Amino acid sequence: MSPQGISQRFGSVALSLVLAATILTLSPTAASTPDTDASSPALETFRVQKVIDFDLPAGVVAGSADLSPDAEHLLLEVEIDGQTQIAVTDLEGRNYQCVSCGATGNATKALALQDNKRIWFADTSGQQSGEDPSSGGTGTINYAVLECGPSIYDCQQRSVKKVKFPSDRRNLPAQNREAKPDPFGEYVTWNEVSAIEGTRMSIAALGTAGDGYELTGQRVFSPQWSKKSDYATDRENAMRFYEGASWHAGGRLLKYQTTTTGLNYDIYLMDTATGERRQLTTDLDYNESGDVAPDGKTVYFSSARGLDRMDVFTALERPSLIDSGAFGQIGRVGLWNNRRCMNEPWLMNMAVGQIRGGYSGQPLVIDPAWTLRGWSWFPDSTRAVVNEQQRPDDVTGPGSPDTPWRTSIIEFPTRTPSAPLAPVHQSRAAIETWSVPVKDYNPMMGRQLLIKVLKGKSSGTATLQYLGVYATGSYSVTYKNYSDDGRNVLNGTERIAITNAVNDAEWSADLTSKGDRTGYLKGTIKVRAQNKFTGKVTSEVNGVTYTGVPTQADCPAIAAPKLTITAANGRVLITSTVPEDDQARPVRGVEVKSGSGSAITDENGYATVPFTPGDTITAAGGGFESASWPVPAS
Repeated sequence: MSPQGISQRFGSVALSLVLAATILTLSPTAASTPDTDASSPALETFRVQKVIDFDLPAGVVAGSADLSPDAEHLLLEVEIDGQTQIAVTDLEGRNYQCVSCGATGNATKALALQDNKRIWFADTSGQQSGEDPSSGGTGTINYAVLECGPSIYDCQQRSVKKVKFPSDRRNLPAQNREAKPDPFGEYVTWNEVSAIEGTRMSIAALGTAGDGYELTGQRVFSPQWSKKSDYATDRENAMRFYEGASWHAGGRLLKYQTTTTGLNYDIYLMDTATGERRQLTTDLDYNESGDVAPDGKTVYFSSARGLDRMDVFTALERPSLIDSGAFGQIGRVGLWNNRRCMNEPWLMNMAVGQIRGGYSGQPLVIDPAWTLRGWSWFPDSTRAVVNEQQRPDDVTGPGSPDTPWRTSIIEFPTRTPSAPLAPVHQSRAAIETWSVPVKDYNPMMGRQLLIKVLKGKSSGTATLQYLGVYATGSYSVTYKNYSDDGRNVLNGTERIAITNAVNDAEWSADLTSKGDRTGYLKGTIKVRAQNKFTGKVTSEVNGVTYTGVPTQADCPAIAAPKLTITAANGRVLITSTVPEDDQARPVRGVEVKSGSGSAITDENGYATVPFTPGDTITAAGGGFESASWPVPAS
């Protein structure tokens, strides 16, 4: 319920666009025919069906909300006397019932299970105190299951049963982050953060134990790597930063995040039946949360695409060889200093996926003064419950802004209702093919490597040094004429030295690249608690320069993409361009008017309306900036 900090191998979708032989471009911003891409799906309009006005008792403040499994209720986070609790309302925001009040002191990150009788939730009261900057969010997160009878929508009998994690039985503590059960509550995935080995994407069976629940048979599904290879890329999976995962498509997919190239965070999907992994996002900026539509055809995700949140660190591409130590530090600097311009919402076709410098779907802007921070689909994939948070006016404050929230239902008017993929039970045998027992997981973090020389696939070497553990240590890579593709050659050193993972680290780089990507990455950043940092960083690749750690003051203006009009022979083509994609994409669902005629654009972005010289053609659609153009005299 709280905001969720979601490759072309799966196929592609083709559309055919037939352009008129003689075209007159009618655009408020351009005077040439847009070059539409016939291999990508159309962008689509959306509209707010309703803003939910919650009817709550005095002293109860609404937070974010998620759609319930029966699609007739909302699971609502509320604040009561300074504590977060879980409530249920109907879709109008009425018939309020606090289901966790009196059963637990703090409840957040709620997920209702398919049986409509249990709610999985987290108690984050020990994770971080706003008055204690030294905590750094590394404190304890506890999980429990709220059991309701006869149902979570009429919780007359309730009990809270704590969940015991595998780390509870070990001498060395670990933080268990973002734990999420599958739809049936049979397996749980989470990110176990070990002070020695760092992040471990874990899965375990959930079962009853005494008066509570227990996770047993922990396995790690971080990708495996070749321990015997002398090539750096064959060992790269041991050195990436990982976080995940969440269940999607009825449990058929797990979504997780990892660094792909150096400090570059992307979304991956894994098929739980086969273990096949797919890179869903490919650009050089930050991508994280997501929610796959129930029919599996589209995906909501969050991205800093076009906002340059991480580009200064990622533009000079290099292997992800020290990110297991470096990303947690540099990612935190970007997070805590850029809440105003952080993870912006996008909607994308699943089959096509993100293409660097090309298709990425569309940004979702309801109101530029607000940003989406949560999303849950209705079963027919035509509507969603969304949570928006008002952007902060104060561009210098650290951390999550204390600004209002609102919950709405949005709809996609051009969609036809489709059946959701039915939830599936997980197969233990299948899980064992794409994961290993936790005792057999063997990452690079925690090893002591004074010197390890690895080779590039084409030329040169990458010399690694790993000293210490995740919580405190020093990790570096030095490239010497290093190349994997034979077209780009790296030289120089990147290093992260961590005195205390919570509040004292120093990242530095002095790297150069020659070839197709010619440029450099240079700088030193000292990372302190929360949003505190000092230092400078600059990168330049092929003449494009980035300077400094982006902060909230640097956030560019957020705006809906603009519509463009092209018309000829009674037909009007509506297109739009979005950040980091120069290709004009057709937009379906746009209302086009001219004179007394009007029509809605089809799947290919076309509408047929009569127009004559002197008429004004207008185009309007939710989620886009409207356009108009007076038809000139012939």
